[in-house]
Amino acid sequence: MFPTLFAIRTSWLVIFPVVIGLGIVWFLARVATDFATWFKEEVIDDMRDSRRKRKEKKAKKRMSD
Repeated sequence: MFPTLFAIRTSWLVIFPVVIGLGIVWFLARVATDFATWFKEEVIDDMRDSRRKRKEKKAKKRMSD
């Protein structure tokens, strides 16, 4: 009986940290993907929009001249 209890206890000592580690990795992956999505939408797309607006402004200015 003692070896069985020892095996169960040992397996939980291995399984618990592995599950916790996987949870931490999953959480960090979610944070990284959320940050990447935010960065793309807020920074990169805004830069493209501002460039497009500048080009449109220049084109309007040239047409009015």
